[in-house]
Amino acid sequence: MTQGHSEFIGNFGNFVILQVEAMLDKTICAMASVFIGAPGSTFTEDILRLRRGWGSASHCDEYLCQGEQPNFIADNE
Repeated sequence: MTQGHSEFIGNFGNFVILQVEAMLDKTICAMASVFIGAPGSTFTEDILRLRRGWGSASHCDEYLCQGEQPNFIADNE
């Protein structure tokens, strides 16, 4: 196997692992009794879509900081 090929396989493997971890996170959140997500987040929207589809949505599901600016700013990484 060439160096470039093994690097591709390694990077692809990491990509797949990250995708699996994201789907596992979404599944766990979708099965929770209540979910509070972030407005504008596609991750949140995916979870809420799963919750509605699976019938696990709750009247307590909501968005964090509804209509308000958060009182913190994350550092740039």
